[in-house]
Amino acid sequence: MPPVTRSSLRAALLGLTLLTAPGLAHADPTPEPAARREVPDYDGREETGPDAIDGLLWIPRVLTSPLYLVSEYVIRRPIGWLITELERTEALTYLLGLFTFGGRQDLIVVPTAFFDFGFQPSVGLFGAWNQALFEDNRISVHAATGGEDFLMLAAADTVRLPDRMQLRLRFNAVRRPDQQIGGIGYDATQARVARYGIETIEGGIRFGLRPWPGIELDHMVDYRSAGYVEGAWNEDPSVGQVGRALPAYDTGYSSIAVGTRMVIDSRAGCAGAGASSGWDVAQSVASPTGELPDGHCELSSGGVRLAVDASERFGFGGLPSSQWLRVGGELGLATDFLGRGRVLSLRGRVHVIEPLGGSRIVPFTELYTLSDAMRGFLPGRVLGSSVAVVHLEYAWPLWAFLDGALHFAVGNAFGDRFADFDFERLRMSFGVHIAPRVGGEHFFELGVAFGTETFARGGDVTSVRFVIGGRNAL
Repeated sequence: MPPVTRSSLRAALLGLTLLTAPGLAHADPTPEPAARREVPDYDGREETGPDAIDGLLWIPRVLTSPLYLVSEYVIRRPIGWLITELERTEALTYLLGLFTFGGRQDLIVVPTAFFDFGFQPSVGLFGAWNQALFEDNRISVHAATGGEDFLMLAAADTVRLPDRMQLRLRFNAVRRPDQQIGGIGYDATQARVARYGIETIEGGIRFGLRPWPGIELDHMVDYRSAGYVEGAWNEDPSVGQVGRALPAYDTGYSSIAVGTRMVIDSRAGCAGAGASSGWDVAQSVASPTGELPDGHCELSSGGVRLAVDASERFGFGGLPSSQWLRVGGELGLATDFLGRGRVLSLRGRVHVIEPLGGSRIVPFTELYTLSDAMRGFLPGRVLGSSVAVVHLEYAWPLWAFLDGALHFAVGNAFGDRFADFDFERLRMSFGVHIAPRVGGEHFFELGVAFGTETFARGGDVTSVRFVIGGRNAL
């Protein structure tokens, strides 16, 4: 028998005490859970149940569910997966080095491609050189071709000046065979589409300043020389085959324009942001005005936008001495009514061309094309000397740098001073497009849109437009 030690005796006494203790001998080894404390009523107000508006929300949710499915599973998630894989494999770093010459973002060269179906596609190169000649200087060049009959070169030299001022020189030369002319006036789609080639050289100087935040003034002087080439394209007859008489078509013309533009925009960073969502640029159609529709900028909140522009143009070189005045205005309201960058905007636009002097001749390519404001129509399909459009758009974020947008517009092109305006003569345009959240000199976009006949003719869809690729805003 082992000897009894002090430590063994102490352990035996401890065990005997535990066994004989009344509260411990029959204790449940699993403690009962503590009762949950009720959430305090911090605000002291009664809980409100669902109201009638909440009950009706299922209607727009059901109606917009196809758009959500396309946005989420066809666009956002594939783009997210692609960007994640590019980051994981460091492909973005490689591409950045490939297009920026070792990662120096002062010099960028990227390939481009643009498809505006109904016109000849093109491929090209876009290059930009920051701090080119000095620190606040940027030179941009875009060259594209769709074959030997389609050549385009655009260049711009921008200088940032003190006190929020900017000086910009631009040059643009285009030769292409695929331009179209539909009709002039509210009933233009009843006319047969005709094709022609165009050769233009444009140049200009713009001086912009921002005297106060949200306000931009832009003054410009532009020169343009245009010649027209008889020729059919894509199974459409030429202007001569249709037998249509168009001002300045047989002779071509030159013009000098002097104008100014003012933008007041309460949205942060939006005044003078440039264009990012329109399609009327030189690579899509040889626009004589150099004007671009307004883009997204930073639509993270609502606000008010007012834009007014006016220019006087002097025609010569093939034309009898002529003058015409272009005046336009836009008023827009935007609200982020759902939060998180989901913006609903409503805009009204009017534009008028007023001939001056004795000849009162305005070249047909100087008229407004309805595609500038209603994306469902191809450039040149509907022209007029006055245009009125109301445009409704809902934009939402697809990814960190991409926005999707649904748009619906009602309007039309008319004759002098809206002489033939009537509500039954309005058309509709609607569609969806994807574009970068912030515009720039060159960017990618994807869009499909539809245009209709006038209400008086039933409002049937008669025009479809599909655009994909990169375009320039030089």
